[in-house]
Amino acid sequence: MLANGLTPMGVRKIIRRMLAGAKDIRVDELETVAKRFGLQFGPGGKHQMKIKRPGFRTVPIPDHEPVDPHYVEQVLDLVFNLIPSEWRRLK
Repeated sequence: MLANGLTPMGVRKIIRRMLAGAKDIRVDELETVAKRFGLQFGPGGKHQMKIKRPGFRTVPIPDHEPVDPHYVEQVLDLVFNLIPSEWRRLK
């Protein structure tokens, strides 16, 4: 079980929703994904958060929900090669 109470299966569901283009992804779900894959998640300014992976660029996440799909895609770019291949299958 992860710190926020989600199991790895819960993270898998979030990843699959992100890959499927869900338009209702929340900031706390991106935080869960970031922490699961060892990315840094924290404040990034007045009304935003940031996700950082060492060696990659920082992705700013506006602090409103749902998160714009553009930002969800940027987070997917950071974690894609860390996602187990069986999680990438949508069905």
